[in-house]
Amino acid sequence: MEGIYAAIVEQKVLKVEYQSFKAMVPQTMVLHAHLLKEFRNRWFVLGMRDDRLHPQIFALDRIKSFEPIDTPAFRFDPELDANWLQDAIGVTKTRGQKTITVQFWVSADQSPYVQTKPFHHSQQIVEQREDGSTVFSIEVIQNLELEREFLGFAEDIEVLAPRLLRKRMAMRLKKASETYLKSV
Repeated sequence: MEGIYAAIVEQKVLKVEYQSFKAMVPQTMVLHAHLLKEFRNRWFVLGMRDDRLHPQIFALDRIKSFEPIDTPAFRFDPELDANWLQDAIGVTKTRGQKTITVQFWVSADQSPYVQTKPFHHSQQIVEQREDGSTVFSIEVIQNLELEREFLGFAEDIEVLAPRLLRKRMAMRLKKASETYLKSV
């Protein structure tokens, strides 16, 4: 991590050998590293590849090797600063992605947990219900990490809005239910 951090500070271009979980062999790329980010005890580097127009994120534990190179010149992107992921849960975001207001209900059993350990810094209480359950809202981009956080609460959480995210969660829960029910 120290070498990548130094490359970010010094705006050095890196030649990186990276192997994703899906790849059979490592891939070599030229990376203009901008930001380090931790999510769920895993570190990532955000940057621009020489051959791509949009920022990408790479898990540090999937980097096989890296070394600074002199050419090409560092490709600085002023958008990729410490605020780049402030509207995201996790590390996945695409350029131009807009935030949405997500409203979700949390059961009485899990509501205290979600109140004391918010999903996102924008989290607000919309309604405290008599049964102890709570409706919250957050202002975030929709990404896989958001969906996974919600799925981790299973029946103790319900996405109320927006409609498209609600439908996506229902579809994912239906598929999960079918997976479990076929082996019962």
